[in-house]
Parts: sequence; structure tokens; C-alpha cells
Amino acid sequence: MKKGHRFEWSGEHVKSVRRLKEVLTAAPALRKTVYGKDAPIYLMVDTSPTGIGWVINQEDECGTRHPSSSEQRY
Repeated sequence: MKKGHRFEWSGEHVKSVRRLKEVLTAAPALRKTVYGKDAPIYLMVDTSPTGIGWVINQEDECGTRHPSSSEQRY
């Protein structure tokens, strides 16, 4: 955004954000948690003066960490 330029939010922008949400909240980006000693689980936490957030990550067989679908919103 530039100063003096009007901000425009069109239907195409809404469509793009909805698609992005779909992709980020489905496999393979989001995976179901597998419990067991061979599947480490990592809790990633972040705080600020106005809130707190967390993500539960789990490693796949290649060592790549993926967000877990078992997290909840509070």
C-alpha cells in the first residue's frame, strides 16, 4: 500500500483468501496427529502483550515438521 492510494478489496481477493485457508487447513499441509514414541510431537508457543498462540507440530518420516490437525481454538 502506498500513501494516497485507495485500498480496494474485491471479490477476487475474497476468493483467494478462502482458497488459501482451504489449502493450509488440509492434507498435506495439515496432518492428523500420530501418537507413539516414534512420532515426536513439538509444541510451538508464541506470546505477545495482547495474546497467545500455539501450534502442535509433528515430524513425518523424512523429518519435516507439519502442523497437527488436533489443535483447538480457545
